[in-house]
Amino acid sequence: LQPESAVLYCNRSMAYLKQDMTHEALADAEKSLEIDDKVENIKAYWRKAQALLELDRLEESEATADTGLVMQGQAGNQHLNRVRRRARELATMKRLCGDPWSVKMD
Repeated sequence: LQPESAVLYCNRSMAYLKQDMTHEALADAEKSLEIDDKVENIKAYWRKAQALLELDRLEESEATADTGLVMQGQAGNQHLNRVRRRARELATMKRLCGDPWSVKMD
């Protein structure tokens, strides 16, 4: 184990997301960003935003995706865009209808 490796935490975060271990995924994505919050670690922003989305922390999810998208610049990032769009949709549905439908993205 390399506790100073942002990649290790980022990759493990994805493994946790795939196993529906959302809290663990969020913790590892945050640890990865704590080690390296540069654009080279853009996947950690995506994984953090996805974990927050699945935890129904919609505003935080959107804000994390926005931060990553700003860092990415004009190149954009389809994964971050998709999570941000879903967070916005669910937040809007929640405001209009109460409880939103499932936040799990396929």
